[in-house]
Formats: sequence, structure tokens, C-alpha cells
Amino acid sequence: MPHSPVRTLVSGLIVGAVFLCLGRPPGSCAAAPAVSLEQVLKAARWNPDRQGPLLVVDPARTGLAPGQDKVPAGERERASLRALARHFDRKLVPLGSLTVLAPTLMVEIGPPAGPPVPIGAMDRLDGLRYLLAALRPDQWRAITSDGGLPVAALTPAQTQWLDYVAPTTAPGPAAPPGTGRSRGITDAERKNARLRLTRELQGGLNSLEEPEGGGYGFSAGKLYPGTLAKPVDFLGSDDDESDQRTEALRKARKPVYRTVRSSAVKPGDLDLSLNGPNAQVLSRAVSLAADPGGLTLGDLIRRVAKTTGWEFYADSRVASLPVLALYAPRQETVRAGDLLRGLCWTVTGTLRRVGPWEGPPAYVLTDDQEGIGTRIARIVEWERAAELLAGSSEETANAAIKASGAGDLLRYASDDPYAPTSDLAGEVLRRFKNHPPGEDGLVDASRLPTALQDFVKEMAERYAGDPSEPRRLRTDRVRIEPTLSFALLLPGGGKLRTDSIYISEDTIFTALLPGGDPPRPLSPAAAEPAAGGEGGSQRKLPTAKTAPRPLVMAASAATVDEARSLVREARRYGFGQLWVQSPPTAAGRETLAAAISEGKSASPTVLVWAVTSLCKSSETAPVSDSRAAVALNRDRNILGETSSEYARRRTAAPGGEDDRIIEGIRNLIAPPGDVLRTDMPAFAAVRIRAALDLAAVPGLGGLALTDTAAPGYVPFRPLEDSAPGWWYAFGDSGDFGYTPEMRLDFLRKEGYDPLDLSVSGMQYLSNGGASLPFFPDQGVLGDRVPGYYDRHPIGRWDAYRSGHNRRFLAALYARLRKQSSTLPLVMMERSGSATNEGKFWASWDAADKLPAEKEVDGGSRGVVSKNPHGVSRTIYAPFVVAGHTDLAQSAANLPFYFAFALDARFAPASLSPDHLLIDLRTQSVRHVEEFLKRALAPLPGQPLAGKQGTPPPVRR
Repeated sequence: MPHSPVRTLVSGLIVGAVFLCLGRPPGSCAAAPAVSLEQVLKAARWNPDRQGPLLVVDPARTGLAPGQDKVPAGERERASLRALARHFDRKLVPLGSLTVLAPTLMVEIGPPAGPPVPIGAMDRLDGLRYLLAALRPDQWRAITSDGGLPVAALTPAQTQWLDYVAPTTAPGPAAPPGTGRSRGITDAERKNARLRLTRELQGGLNSLEEPEGGGYGFSAGKLYPGTLAKPVDFLGSDDDESDQRTEALRKARKPVYRTVRSSAVKPGDLDLSLNGPNAQVLSRAVSLAADPGGLTLGDLIRRVAKTTGWEFYADSRVASLPVLALYAPRQETVRAGDLLRGLCWTVTGTLRRVGPWEGPPAYVLTDDQEGIGTRIARIVEWERAAELLAGSSEETANAAIKASGAGDLLRYASDDPYAPTSDLAGEVLRRFKNHPPGEDGLVDASRLPTALQDFVKEMAERYAGDPSEPRRLRTDRVRIEPTLSFALLLPGGGKLRTDSIYISEDTIFTALLPGGDPPRPLSPAAAEPAAGGEGGSQRKLPTAKTAPRPLVMAASAATVDEARSLVREARRYGFGQLWVQSPPTAAGRETLAAAISEGKSASPTVLVWAVTSLCKSSETAPVSDSRAAVALNRDRNILGETSSEYARRRTAAPGGEDDRIIEGIRNLIAPPGDVLRTDMPAFAAVRIRAALDLAAVPGLGGLALTDTAAPGYVPFRPLEDSAPGWWYAFGDSGDFGYTPEMRLDFLRKEGYDPLDLSVSGMQYLSNGGASLPFFPDQGVLGDRVPGYYDRHPIGRWDAYRSGHNRRFLAALYARLRKQSSTLPLVMMERSGSATNEGKFWASWDAADKLPAEKEVDGGSRGVVSKNPHGVSRTIYAPFVVAGHTDLAQSAANLPFYFAFALDARFAPASLSPDHLLIDLRTQSVRHVEEFLKRALAPLPGQPLAGKQGTPPPVRR
């Protein structure tokens, strides 16, 4: 029996409360507005008999437009629905067989147009950096003199940087000088001011209770009312107008990701037109009648799917929105195509095709064709490139400052009562240049200027007399460090200065060190923490001769001759095992067999293992159309790229060279290759067969597997006090698993196309909070509620990909064990770190026991223990020469790496290390031979390679 318009209206009002919060992320359910569209619809003059069916989505949570607080009572009774809708930012949109009440505006997000530019809020220190970098030699001489550099002598380009250092206030009386407070500066004051840069002292007093630690810092130039010297005023933003000027400058530098425009039909993947190729199917009738429990947007999408026989889904964020339908008796059906257009328009969305293009169509009603997560990934990349460019700009500016030689011009101001003697000033600078920043540098207080001695005593008396917490401070020896002071000398003798430029906060200071000897570099031993933790004794570094044997070496051989050569080198330098990087091909198996034969040919024997990549090919996909690459069994990221396409694009982008050092990108570049798919049975079978063939090579000592999961297939479990997103090594665009089949399967199970899910989320980008009204941000960064990540769509997507990978590995393990029950199996650590360098290896003794699926700290990576196979249960790979051509420097540090991995104080005494892996797989055979010659002494009785003669010296 058809519902009457009144009955449909009432049922819609009831169900609105029921479905208000279903399907929304935790914490995103907003309360109903004080005045809602639902409340005025009862009085709306809409005649379904004459005007046709009307569809309204989520009227209970649709509030008044910004700037309106009510709908006039008289207008409620007399106005048409079109007029009433304007009060709620809604408009009537006729769509053939029905009319919808849709938003008047829609929000779009995306990266700014054009290439990345340095972003972020410019602060005083940034402005000062670029101002100093732009100074000419004559200006440097002026700004470092007592008289200073006139502001009037600055160029327009230099003045723009001064705007950040000293934004002016509106004309008016300045605050009384000498009050020791922060204040703005007027146009007249700044116009006639002079800029001065001088040296200055900073330091601290140590506590008598903790003579070697703690302490209370001070800046000799930062004085307050009540001190012995006259206070100095500081450039600040206490003045409201100054605040506004500074904020305006900062906003001008921030990118804009959110645009608002009039709502319209968005482009989609399904042609909904009346004359299009789908017109016949989409002309079928769909009922608007409410179910007993009410009517939702998802209900209507399911009805369209049933009517057309095609797959349709609604993104879970909008699927549960309540829908109100007004229609006349016996007029409860509408054309399927019109209904789809109407639903898309009411949530400012569109239809996206999901799944393989060769199969039957499946569509999801979501925000955009491209995907929310995809667009956020592009924005994150834009920001990262911009940050790299900003960092590069800072480095360029610092280099310009250093090249100016101004460090030799800088002096302590003649009017500084705390200026040290030349002897003490030179000692303070020398100490800073020859020791790490922050190292305590105590000097006798008697060497300080008299005014500074008095200031130190007064500071100690203040702390001792603190009624809440009296503290006794040491005054006989004081910690002193150098710093800089930037000041504006005002007409009439006043002075405004910035906070001190601290050593630990900026590199301007180090760029302005005087010439002479550079800072002394630290030795490798000093760079690492002492054994036993803080305060422990310095560990003794063993030499190559005393390093424990057997060692394990991993290397790559492209030919049979190279494989045999590597075995001979391994034997010569005392390696008990050689792990040969072996591609799962006939050529790879032939090379491996040659290495095994050579390992048994002489004494001492060398046990040969195979190292093979499970989910990564040594070949890259061609730069061609994406559908052809899919057929090549390549996995894809959220942008639809293979890993090689992703790597090529990132490194070619601005800042890409710097991006190479990021682990997640480096792993996709070196060695080159593509992440392979294992999500479908046919693809998984190929990878399993390749591993079985390699494991079947006669005489193989063991099989070591790398790349057992593509980036994104390992679940990230954060540390207890950290958000999951912080531990993503690859970022939004570096994860894989976005294949057509995976996306469609997840959509069917969870109600989301993974392209619409984001790790970062818009609210964590630099501009903040640019979310979509109907598709709220679902980033997980910053959320630490227990269990939240597992319930979150991103957590479920991670678990989904992990499940695929674990099932694949379980099938592989079963086949390997069926083939050989005794062959040792080792797997590289599966942690958030993408690179294959510097990870540990662990025995794979059970299908479901996979090594470390979370970050492991450096201490526990040094732990190794025995297992029945005679191979370390955990073998740390502490030394990798990847990318290095200066092997001499690398070889010199080798004993230090031995010490790091073998120091017993890093692990319980019950664990005894027995193996150490030196991973040289990224090096050519020639480089491996050169490295071993420089780093290690051969075993007694083993001939040297090449010409006979005096063995090379052993580097220690």
C-alpha cells in the first residue's frame, strides 16, 4: 500500500533521530541544530500531485545558513519551499521524475595550482635569516657597528624580510621606553630606526643539589624590571594591531586547499543522461516508499542496484543519512538515473567505478572521481616538496651568511654591560667550535664582567628566596655560551631587540662564527652512546682480527664467474656463510648452484644460502598506459602508480633529490624494480612456484626472504603513547594494495573505497581543517584512544591487506615445508621501515610467527641468539655500503659496527651472539672485493687476490 505524503513525512522525522549518528567516525556525530530544515518542511508549500516527488537528505541536521539565526514566523507560513530553502543554503533542483533539495554550494579540496613553494608561517627568525642573507658587504659593516644600519638604507626586497622581524603598529603614541616589556613599533619609529647585530652571552646556573646536571638558564641581555640594569624593551605582539599585521603576513604564505563554489553535477564514471548508452537500464523505476524502520540514502542505492542489476554502493559516511521523500499516492517511483543524480547532488558527490575494467560494472557514491585519500596524498606530497624547498632556501641563506665573512666583523656592543673580556670571549667561541652544542662549559664566576657577576648573584638570591620552592644555585662556576642579539636602535636613544638567537634553535649563529679552524668532527665512537647507557664507560672497539667468526656476508652475483669469485673472497676473509642474492629465474638458480659448488670445493667450506625478494621484481613496469601495467602483475599505490612510476615521479619533482634519503622512497628506488601483486590466487601461485624452485637447488644451505610484504600490507602497531599514523614509513602515497580487485572487495565488505581513506587527514596539514561537509575527515593521526585504530576504517583497511599477505605467506610456508622439512628459512624483519638496509633477520619457524611487525629500537636490534639451524635467530645487519663509493671511509668504521652489535650490555647476559651479517648486496663484486681488502685481514694460509705482496694494512 503506498504511503501518503503525511505518513512519509512523519516516518522520515522519526527515522532521522535513529540514523543520525550511524556509520560516522567516533566523535564526528554533531548535535541537531536549534532550527533545522526538518522543522520548517511541515509548513512548506509543496504539492506532490502537481509538482512531483521531492527528496530531502538529512533534514534534521541541516541548520540555518551562516549569519542567520531564525526564519521569520510569517515567512514560514507564506513562503514557498524555494524561498524557505535559501535560509538553509539549499536550492530546489528539478531532475525529470523528481526534485531534490540540494546544497547551494559545494566544497572541493586539492593541492594548490602550480609547483610547490616554501610554505608555513614565516616567523621572526626566518625573516632575520633572509634579511641577513640579502645584505651587501657595506651593509654588513654597518649592521655590526655600534651605530647600526639605517632602515632607510634597505632595499625594497630587504624591507619585506624586515616586515616579519618587526611588523609595525598603527600610528599612535608608543609605550613608554625602558619598561622591559614586549611591544610593537610604529611606522615612524621603524622608518627612522637603525638595525644592529651583536654578540651576546647566555648561560645558566647549576643546582647545588645536582652539580653536574639540571640548572637554570639565563640570557644576559634579557632583563626584567627589578634587575640591576635598566630593562630593554622587546619586539613583541602585545599590541592588537601588530598581531593582525603579523597574522596577515603569515596567512599570505599558507597554501589554500579548500575552494567553495556553486553546486553542480560533478563529473562521474557513469553516464546518467537520458540519451546516453545506459538510458534503457537507468529508466527503470525505483520506489521511494519508506521501509518500516525508515529510509536512508543507502537504502535507495541498494534499491537502484536491485532494479538495474548492477552493483551500486554508497560510501559509509553518507549511506546511513536519513532521507525524507514527499510524493503523492500511486506516484512513489522515480527513474533510477534521476534518483542517482539527485542523491549525488544532495551530498555534492558523484559515482566512481570500482573494480577491474574488464568485468561487470560496480559503482560507489562518493565525493569525487579521484578519491579523498588520493587528493590528500597529493597534498601531502606537495607539502613535503614545499618543506624541502623551504629547507633548501634556509640552507642557501645560511650559506650566503657564512660566505659573507661577517662572523669576523661581529663584536659585543660597546654599551653592553655584560660584554666579556677579549680573552674570555675568545675562549667561549673556541669551546663552542670544538665541542658539541649544549655541552656544559663552566667558567669561574670571577672571570665574568662585574655587572654579570652581580646579575648572577641576584638570580641566585631570587631562586633561594622563592617561597613556593626555594632552590640553591651554584654561583662560583657559571655555564657560559655565545649567542647573538638583533636590535632596532630607535630615535632618541631607545632600543627594541628580539629574543636571543640560541645555538640549539637555529643555524644563523653557526653561520656567523668567525673564521679559523672548523668545529672538530666527532669520531665514530664518540657519536654513539657509551655502552651501558648514559654515564657508562666507553666500549672498546675490537679490530677486524678480533671480530668473532664465523661472519655472514650477503652479496649479489650476476654471473656464474662472479658467484665463484664471491665464494673465494668469503673463504679468504673467514666468512662461514655467503648469502647470494638470487633472482627466482633459471639464470639465478644456475648462478646459485655454481656458488654452492665452489663453497664445497676447498677448505674451509663456505655454506651458501639464497637471498630472494618475494614481492618485488628486479624489473620495472614500462612507462605506458596503466591497464597494460596492471596485466604485468604490478601492485599499485593510491595514485594508481607502480612503485617504479612512483619513484621516478618523486625524484623528478622539486625537492626529489632530498627525498631520496627517506626510507620509504629509497626502498622503491634502489635496487630498481616493482612491487608485485600477491592478492589474487594466480599471482600468488607464481611467486610461490619461484620460491620453491630456488629452495630446491641441491646443496642449498638455507633460504632468506626479503620483501615478504609490499609497503602497506604490514599492520602498524604504534608504541603505547603514539598515534598509529606517526609510524607510517611510507606516507599516504607510498603504500600499496590499491588494485582494482582489492578495492572492490573491501568496498563490498566495509562500505569504503580505499581511495577515500587517508592516514594523515586534512586537519593535520599546515593550513588546518579543510574537510568536506558530507564526507568528514577520517585521518587517524593524533588519536590515542585504545582500540580506536582497529575500529577505524584505515585500521580495517590495514587489517584487510595484512590478512591477504598472511594467507599468502601461510600457503608459501606449507609448500616449502612439504618440499623440505629441514631447510633453514629466514625472513627479514617486517617493520615500519621500508628499506632492506640495516634490518635484522629472524628464523621463520611457523607459518603464523612473522618477525617484528613494529619498530624495534637500536638496542634490541643488537641482540642475536642461537637456533637449531646454527643460524642466528636474529642476525643484525649493521653494515651496509649501499650508495657509497668511498669504501675506505666505510671500511674504517667497520670495527665500530662490530662493537655496536656485539656489546653484551645491550642484551641480557643469557643471550650469546654467534653471527653477524655484513650486507653488501647493493655493491658490485669489484666493490665488495675492494671493501674486504681494506676492512679485513685474510685468514692465515689464505692467498691474497691479485698481485702477491705485502698485505694491506688492517684499518682500526
